[in-house]
Amino acid sequence: MPAAVSIMARAGTRNGDARDASLRSHGFRLDAAPTDLINPRKLLLGKPLFGNA
Repeated sequence: MPAAVSIMARAGTRNGDARDASLRSHGFRLDAAPTDLINPRKLLLGKPLFGNA
């Protein structure tokens, strides 16, 4: 049987967003930004984004 795979990627969220708090409470590793305007820059630098509208 193959060993379990651990995913160490971080998801991008916005500080103070309810999704950020909810995902953190479920053990997700997040990279929070002060505003959504910063997230496109992070994406261009190769950082993953999740949960930003």
